[in-house]
Amino acid sequence: MPSDTIASETLELVRRLIAALHDRQVGYVHWKSNINIDDALCGVDDLDLLVRRSDHGDCLEVLAQLGFCEAEDPPRKRIPGIRHFFAFDEQAGCVVHVHLHVQLVVGHDLTKNYHLPLEAAMIDSARHDREIPLPAAELELIVYILRMVLKFAISPNPLSQYDRLGVHREFEFLEDCSDESQLRRALEEHLPWLDRELFEAARRCLRPGTSNGFRLRVRGRLHAALKAYGRRGRLTDAWLKFARRLGSAVGRRVRRRVRKKRLADGGLLIAVVGGDGAGKTTLIEHISRHFSKVFDSRRVHLGKPSRSWSTRLFDVLLKADRLVARLLRIDASRRSANRSQSMYLLHALRLIATARDRCRCYARARRAATAGQFVICDRWPLKCLTLMDGPRICDPTPTMFARRWIAALKQQEAAYYRKFAAPDVLLVLVVHPDVAVARKTTESELSVRPRSQEVWQTDWEAQGATVIDASAEADEVARRATALIWKAL
Repeated sequence: MPSDTIASETLELVRRLIAALHDRQVGYVHWKSNINIDDALCGVDDLDLLVRRSDHGDCLEVLAQLGFCEAEDPPRKRIPGIRHFFAFDEQAGCVVHVHLHVQLVVGHDLTKNYHLPLEAAMIDSARHDREIPLPAAELELIVYILRMVLKFAISPNPLSQYDRLGVHREFEFLEDCSDESQLRRALEEHLPWLDRELFEAARRCLRPGTSNGFRLRVRGRLHAALKAYGRRGRLTDAWLKFARRLGSAVGRRVRRRVRKKRLADGGLLIAVVGGDGAGKTTLIEHISRHFSKVFDSRRVHLGKPSRSWSTRLFDVLLKADRLVARLLRIDASRRSANRSQSMYLLHALRLIATARDRCRCYARARRAATAGQFVICDRWPLKCLTLMDGPRICDPTPTMFARRWIAALKQQEAAYYRKFAAPDVLLVLVVHPDVAVARKTTESELSVRPRSQEVWQTDWEAQGATVIDASAEADEVARRATALIWKAL
């Protein structure tokens, strides 16, 4: 289909995708939910593309050229012949999800057990009266009826479920678009093994007023008719549905998180660095909210990692020392040299514990990214930044009685920070120190200005970082950062 016939409401990225598939002569159709096709073209809904198997490779090349990245469902939800691709339309600021099908696999959402051998028929029947090829309404109606009966008939109250999901509305829409003689011909030609009486009974299941008992009986007969096209036996499928439903309920209560899609080519470790007042927290919240809608993601704070028991112990000892000094009214100038050196040794041990906590947090984040998760890190130890997250133990002076211990602790702290490799994406928020001081009113200027000055003066190009001007509006900073991350994907 010529690209100049695409409607102006269509997203630019979707427009380019349709034009590229046409230029490569890829055989495909948008095979379901075509009552809401405008929502799919505008990025509100998924694009469900059924592609001819022989054109699958060309379609993958087109998606790669347009910047789509593949994500995988959790293992229990993966279905042969179905893949997910995502890309970001920077102009519209929204994500485009291409749900790519090579074969039609339908059934309950927990198992998707049955394959309908109608791929070639649907693609060959493609009509081009819309922006994107659509299958013949009769074939879409057949697939829709079988999908809905297999998907919802076992529900305790399927009628209310049908009403809530708009099943009746789409069913009536497809019936109005279909021709009965063409429908009968399609059944006889492409599904000769499906009894006509059983199909009409399944059709009746989608009409209002049909009893639950009738729906369940028809569903059972349909399972028997599709036995040769199942991925697993009927009893196995029923047991798997029960086990997965139970596992999902337990998982939501125990883990309190729903497993989402993971990046097929491995996850991404993103670090956001900047001085005080640069807007790191605001940006990280936006990035996390944006990508957690699509991917299995997590946030970690390397500046303030979870404290281990040893770190907590050193904190208690240091607080106890300050409390005793305050009660005895002993200031730093009146402390004995030995006592001051002992407390510095304790402080060095606390810095070692912090370095170890950060190293453990980094290891967990790296493992999660390797497993396909999307990990956003608040702050990152960098050699070029000495006032924030990095080695803090100073060289011992000749007068220190514990200088050997201090030197050993300094080496150990440096060893922890050497374990940090560069993140996959390093975003640096840069803002003028005067602006940072004006923004960060909750802290003193003596604390804010040096850190902001250090970030401002660093040569970030040599560090391989992406610099973002944080003096711009928060929405503009978030938009640019999101687009940069999508390009990295």
